Amino acid sequence: MDRIASARLRELVTYWNARRAGRTMPARADIDPVDIPHLLRSLRLIDVERAPRLAFRYRVVGTESVRRMRRDITGQHIDESVFGAHAAEVFHAHAYVVTEAAAVGGMTRSRWPGTEWTIVEWVILPLGADHRTADRLLVGNDTQPDSTAPGDREDTASAPELGRLSQPRKLVLP
Repeated sequence: MDRIASARLRELVTYWNARRAGRTMPARADIDPVDIPHLLRSLRLIDVERAPRLAFRYRVVGTESVRRMRRDITGQHIDESVFGAHAAEVFHAHAYVVTEAAAVGGMTRSRWPGTEWTIVEWVILPLGADHRTADRLLVGNDTQPDSTAPGDREDTASAPELGRLSQPRKLVLP
C-alpha cells in the first residue's frame, strides 16, 4: 500500500483488507459504516449488474462526491452521462475489478464545471456475498488541488473534464 499517497485511502484499504480476512474479498455485510464514519463522505457503493450486460449502478454516493460533482448520481449507471466522453475509461476500471476480483487504484486530473482542477487518487474495492465474485464495489477517492493547472473556473461545459485515467493497478496488500 506504499503506492497509495492518500492517508484516507490507505485507511480505507486497510479496513477493507482486515474485513477480507484472507479471502478474495469481503462481503458487503462485513463492512460496517459505523467503523469508518469519517470516510463515508467520499465513498461510493456501486451495484454490479451482470444481465443483460455488465453494468454499474450507484447505490450510495457520499456527500463530498455530490458536492464536487454538483449533482447526486445515486441510481444512475456509470455510462449515463455523468462522466461524459470519459465514461468508457471509468467503466473499464470498474470492469477490471470485477473480472480480476482485485482491489485497484489509480490517479487522474479532473475539473467539474465551476471548480478548480484537482488531482484525484482513487481505489475500487470489490465486495462479494460469496467472498469470490464481486456483486458490489466500494469506491473511495481523495482530491488535492492541482498546482500545475491553470486557475480557470469558467463553466465552458456541463460535463467534467478529466485527464487520462491512469491504468488501474492492482493494490499490493499486506
